[in-house]
Amino acid sequence: MELFEAQPIELFRDCIVSYLTVYDLARFDTACTSHKFRDILMARILNATLPDPNLLYPNNFFLWLRSRQIFLSSIKLDDSMVQFLFENSHVISRVTSVVIERPNELQQTLRLSTVFPNLISVRVSKGDYLTDDGMISIFIALNDLQNFTLEDCRKVGDKSIIMLSDSLTGLLVLVLYNCTLITDEAIIFISNKCSKLLKLTIVYSNNPIQIQPEQISNSGMSAVLSKCARLTSLIFHNFVLLTGCYFEDVQCSGLRTLDMSGCRKLTNYCILSIAQSCTGLELLDISQCQDISNEAIIFATSKCMGLNTLNVSGCSKISNTCIQKIAELYTSLEILNVDDDENDDDNDEYDDNDDDNDEYDDDDDDDDGNFIEGDDN
Repeated sequence: MELFEAQPIELFRDCIVSYLTVYDLARFDTACTSHKFRDILMARILNATLPDPNLLYPNNFFLWLRSRQIFLSSIKLDDSMVQFLFENSHVISRVTSVVIERPNELQQTLRLSTVFPNLISVRVSKGDYLTDDGMISIFIALNDLQNFTLEDCRKVGDKSIIMLSDSLTGLLVLVLYNCTLITDEAIIFISNKCSKLLKLTIVYSNNPIQIQPEQISNSGMSAVLSKCARLTSLIFHNFVLLTGCYFEDVQCSGLRTLDMSGCRKLTNYCILSIAQSCTGLELLDISQCQDISNEAIIFATSKCMGLNTLNVSGCSKISNTCIQKIAELYTSLEILNVDDDENDDDNDEYDDNDDDNDEYDDDDDDDDGNFIEGDDN
């Protein structure tokens, strides 16, 4: 405590308080009621802005925050906290990040842009009962939002996403996890309105009990690639209609992460298109894409020279011999190949002794991709 008290106020704020959470301070304040430096330390924290460690606090906690004049920079909400938001507007006036869990009644009573004027990040989790009308009510007019995540919002569809897109033109990160009613229509609309996107993640659970969704196809992906030129990360997981051939018409040299795991219609020709368009890739995940074979992976690793992670788990046509050969050629490349059954090397199409006739030599590349079997028509 003596050390804390002796620090210049600027150093104390920047180097000590910035590493504390509200919960840390609350524990200190209540545990050190008789400490001689308690009042001095708490006075130095006056007017500080601190993160909330994603805890749901009891109602009297806000009273403590007000008494100490401490502001929150992030907060986790549920239905029980709505009434206290309006009673403690001073405490939450600096909040920039909100996590909303199980927004049931919340969607009928709260407009975030009114309560949190500086909001730039929102994550909704366990949103089974969140509807399109609720989405519009809560999230309308969030003009400065940069990061938006929806998890398990199975009643949210195109209607709300399209309407909200008009105010989300500055969006940088969008994550949609198990939002199974969202279709190509919404994705195309987002692509047109949110051209600044850096990271787009759309994931469906691979739970075998769940019906495999078919709402998003090549049209949605093509719109994203053609309109969102700044993308650095693109994750489309478990989409049965995606083939990947839309990459042949665009240049995505800025893309660093591409995850199309579980997109089972990807073929060798798709990987050819990806490798030619996304030469700056650092991570490529095509796990569980069972039509991909040795030739495609050899070509992809030769084109994407910055690749450091390649996941081919579940790609039964890629042989262990091929993986070992690539690992020898690119020693800095981490190859993930986790399978219960080892790939059958008896069908290995990659012959180590056929280097003189290697049809995948960069000098002989066929820009039309005809040298790779399994062309998509």
